[in-house]
Amino acid sequence: MMKGFDVPPPDYGPVVWNDDQEPIVESGTLEERLHQYTIATMSGNVKRAYGLFLGLASEESARPALRDQLRFLGVIDVQDTIAGRKARNTGHKSIRARAVTDLADFIGWDRSHGVFYAGMPDMAVGPLYYSIYDAACVLLNEVFPEDGGRNLRQTNELPLTQDESEEMVRLLMEADGETIWDLLTTHLRHGKSIKSLGDTIQIGACELILRTTEPKQFTNAQHPFDYCNTANDWFRTSDNPNQARVLYVMANFVNDSARTCKLFNPVIDQEIAGFDFSSRSPQELLTELDEAILALDIQRTTALADAYLKSGANRKDYMATVAVTACKFQDDPHNQKITHSTFEEYLNHSTHMRDQLLLATARQLAGWVKMPGERDCYARFMKEWMHNS
Repeated sequence: MMKGFDVPPPDYGPVVWNDDQEPIVESGTLEERLHQYTIATMSGNVKRAYGLFLGLASEESARPALRDQLRFLGVIDVQDTIAGRKARNTGHKSIRARAVTDLADFIGWDRSHGVFYAGMPDMAVGPLYYSIYDAACVLLNEVFPEDGGRNLRQTNELPLTQDESEEMVRLLMEADGETIWDLLTTHLRHGKSIKSLGDTIQIGACELILRTTEPKQFTNAQHPFDYCNTANDWFRTSDNPNQARVLYVMANFVNDSARTCKLFNPVIDQEIAGFDFSSRSPQELLTELDEAILALDIQRTTALADAYLKSGANRKDYMATVAVTACKFQDDPHNQKITHSTFEEYLNHSTHMRDQLLLATARQLAGWVKMPGERDCYARFMKEWMHNS
């Protein structure tokens, strides 16, 4: 049923590919056991990795370190390019790792075995892509021979200037990969903070959405954005010494998507020039924004969102409206995930370009290809509960 294709079901019915299993508890220090778990995951040994995870997760004292290691393994598993590739790893491992740990934190690790079975075996399922992270490790070991950049989280505290942030976003869209990595290295050498760099790369991912016009290509914009969100959330909740290296993976993902889709030129100013909403009140803008998103009208949606944000009206009202609109779609959770990602980054953002995150939310919702019948549940609710009293 994906995107309208008629795919017949297999004749053998559902299959259990990975049976549940008992925890594996081995001797050694926590660091040694985490290392063994990491080796099993990176080598694609699904059963051993899952068993070792269950063994560590059963021990309350091991959970904080296990949580961090799982999130780390998720953010480093991203392929080098999506250009000319049919099979893709578009950052879903990082999303899955965060989902598992966030749910366990919310439900309680002792009650989360079903969550672990749903998410953990897949972390070691191939194909596994670590080449970009490996290249970042080699580079930082050369640039910072004393520690490989592992202390940059503590030593680098300077934010990028506004001009530096804008230049970096532009180059993420227009330059080649080597130029982007050289720029990152220069900023790290000059004491720029991981948070400031991560936030700026997130705006670069946002710019992918704001430059995309073809519905099918929104997938190449939303996945880097969601991936960068999971990486930045890990930055905010972890003291892991490998964070500077992940900046290079983030930048590569964004830059590769920009070059693959040829998103070299901005389009927003030209699009919104054809609309005039100066007579609309903030509430009228929000009402029309909901309608434009549901009509999948990319340009009108973007223009309405831009008019509301430039009016200076309440951002919470805007987010509430867009969140409800996102929940009117069904079947494809990307619609809700991108809304969550953009709002979370907006609330934690440090650059002067944070409103771009809210603008991208609406554009993505209106632009991304929808599945057949994606609004059937909402339409039925409106018909039978709201309009049939």
